Amino acid sequence: MSGEKLQPRRVVGIHFTEESLVPIVMLKAAGDQAEQVIAEAKKNALKPVIESRSMTEQLYRIPMDNAVTPDLFPLMAALLAHVVQVDKALSEKLQGAS
Repeated sequence: MSGEKLQPRRVVGIHFTEESLVPIVMLKAAGDQAEQVIAEAKKNALKPVIESRSMTEQLYRIPMDNAVTPDLFPLMAALLAHVVQVDKALSEKLQGAS
């Protein structure tokens, strides 16, 4: 082993609406709190949970209640496109179950 210390798991919540000009960091947690947030989100199917350590590390640097910085806009565009696809697939699945 290289003696590298493992970082605790982190989670970042992003808020974005069509009316918003930029996404806002609305939640940050690490360690046990991060695990609780992720478990609760998955359990209640609140919002899509995207697991990407590199994305989380970049977003975690942004202070709470601050806008995502312009250098991360391409990352946010890719994330938003993924979430839209997930929402559409879930909606179609729910309509098919009716």
